Amino acid sequence: MKHKLISAFLSFVVLSSSCSSCSDDSDDNKGGDSPSASGLELVGDATTFTLDAEGASQDVILKLPSLTASVTASPSADWLTANKGLAPASGQQKWVVTATKNETGAERSATVDFLASGYDTPVTVTFVQPRLVPVDEMMPSDAKTLVSKIYAGINIGNTLEVPNSDDEKGETGWGNPRVNADYIAGLKALGFNAVRIPCAMHSHQTNSDTHTISSKWLDRIKEVVGYCVDNDMYVVLNSHWDTGWLEDNIFEPSRKKAILDEQTAIWTQVANALNKFDEHLLFAGCNEPGMNETTSGGHSWEKEADAAERLIAYEQAFIDAVRATGGNNAKRCLVFQGLGTDIGNTASFMKTFPSDPANPDGRLIAEVHFYEPYPWALMENDASWGKVFFYWGKDNHKDGSAHNPTWGEESHVESQMAKMKSTFVDAGIPVIIGEYSTRIRTRSTDDEEFDAELHKKSRAYYNEFVTKTAKNNGCATFYWETGGEIDRNTGKAKNQYAIDGIMAGAEQGKYPF
Repeated sequence: MKHKLISAFLSFVVLSSSCSSCSDDSDDNKGGDSPSASGLELVGDATTFTLDAEGASQDVILKLPSLTASVTASPSADWLTANKGLAPASGQQKWVVTATKNETGAERSATVDFLASGYDTPVTVTFVQPRLVPVDEMMPSDAKTLVSKIYAGINIGNTLEVPNSDDEKGETGWGNPRVNADYIAGLKALGFNAVRIPCAMHSHQTNSDTHTISSKWLDRIKEVVGYCVDNDMYVVLNSHWDTGWLEDNIFEPSRKKAILDEQTAIWTQVANALNKFDEHLLFAGCNEPGMNETTSGGHSWEKEADAAERLIAYEQAFIDAVRATGGNNAKRCLVFQGLGTDIGNTASFMKTFPSDPANPDGRLIAEVHFYEPYPWALMENDASWGKVFFYWGKDNHKDGSAHNPTWGEESHVESQMAKMKSTFVDAGIPVIIGEYSTRIRTRSTDDEEFDAELHKKSRAYYNEFVTKTAKNNGCATFYWETGGEIDRNTGKAKNQYAIDGIMAGAEQGKYPF
């Protein structure tokens, strides 16, 4: 009986050993002459990664066959390196694959084989790197050539320029929704091929001593700019009012050093963050510097020439900061502002311009705004010195109305735009009218009967005439829009007549270069 039990036990051991051998060979695929698997698994679905042409790194996460397994990495080209990183989780391993700058003039690809110890089959990951496009190819146009490509421009007003340290509320704080891709595509469908993005930067600083801008905010700016560039639209990104840290202190000498320091810090960060965009992106250093100080603060460009000199210094700091970041920014077209962006003051009292020694081929653009005549464009209520203008244009007067314009019609527009041509364009510097528009009126300010249709006709004609006349004098136009004329979610027109006026003027106008 004892002999039979021993015999049965030995038979069981032999059978178990045979089955165990089969299990080792089929489940682990370890060793042997013909392994069927690597033992490694990629975390994630991607087996091909695209790396930036400037040189970049990509994390590759692998799931190990065992906690004790070791892994080797073998790049197939010397422009790729692979180094082990900190494991993200137990049973996983991270490898950081890095590519050098691709200056070969052509796209290239290579692989990295990851092989686990005890296995003969690697996991292969492919890396593709596009060619590095030379700066001259990314930024081929001088300022005149680039401006000549702008057909009609529009502002995304009252949105990204809202001063608020909260990156979310900063965009929606004045009642507009976050900018979305459909809205930008809608602007393009309406006929606009250029967008001005007024933007707050000062109020989004996370450290006021170093003037460090929130990385989340810089990413959001980059995202919105991307929406536009993806639609083949030109973008003027400007530093806007933003609590007046710069533009309401032009006449204050004691603020000069602080403003110069912050201007340099802000534009160094913005320029670095957006350097990879091609010539579709332009930077504008200010908004309306000194405007509030001259219209309501009692200051005068004529009597306080040192203020104009300070403004030139602030604009020079902007230009120098952007150029110092190199890359595409070495030749990016940059926009500087006239005195208060007012045509009259700029033409009369701006005696010198900022310089751009890095670009003798002409990469600077001047900016002014046009809200003229004031009683038509901006005035809200009748005053002792005059009435609000409800109507505009030689063929758009209402018989007997006290609200017909008494000045500032076609000849005034022609005269003002001609000043920009003689001041800047003839000196080799094209111009943008960064803002222009008129109030939308729905009723009279007194007992006079209001002609709504004639008002709309006047607004359409004004848009047409200003757009056309500006282009004829070398000025690209950007209509000021805050959500009243165009739906901010879809980009569809609310007041089609106003848009039609802009497009009619854009078609009729011809740049003189």
